[in-house]
Amino acid sequence: MGKEQPASYYDRVYAGSEGYKRPYQKSHYFPMWQSIVSKLDKNKPVLDIGCGTGQLASYLWDKGFRKYIGIDFSKEAIAQARKTTKETEDFRFIVTDLFAMDYKSLGPCQVVCLETLEHIAKDQELIAELQFSLPYCPISLSVPTFDDPAHVRYFRSLKDVEDRFPTIQNAFVRPFSKWIILEGTL
Repeated sequence: MGKEQPASYYDRVYAGSEGYKRPYQKSHYFPMWQSIVSKLDKNKPVLDIGCGTGQLASYLWDKGFRKYIGIDFSKEAIAQARKTTKETEDFRFIVTDLFAMDYKSLGPCQVVCLETLEHIAKDQELIAELQFSLPYCPISLSVPTFDDPAHVRYFRSLKDVEDRFPTIQNAFVRPFSKWIILEGTL
């Protein structure tokens, strides 16, 4: 396993990777996004934690979602997201540290946190902050079943995910290709 990386690491990754610049339909994450988005309500705001280059945001826009906030600490990721995805007052991107965000100010929303938690050492603290600030909001998260130099951790089983995030209510954990998806309530 690797270690937690600074924003500059991800700036380099996003700047140098064609995979993160592709249309969302060509992303290897697209089948997983389809599964998760099919369960979201397009009339409710979506908070995308660790939004990366905005590929998921583009997909949400095309599916009719018009209330969205994507946050990431990589300036390069957000710059790419802004180039490829329409921004409005209600559909926008923010460069910020996940622990510096005032989540309470967002009000009720649907939280997606896809391919993010394995990159941060304080993943459980982030979930606790979300539960405090956005109680009872639905959450969908994904984590990998494989190692990577930028992963602080990865998960070998559904039980590992359940044990790591026991405070998420009504949790439904399922495998999806090389990932594990957890859907529940904060």
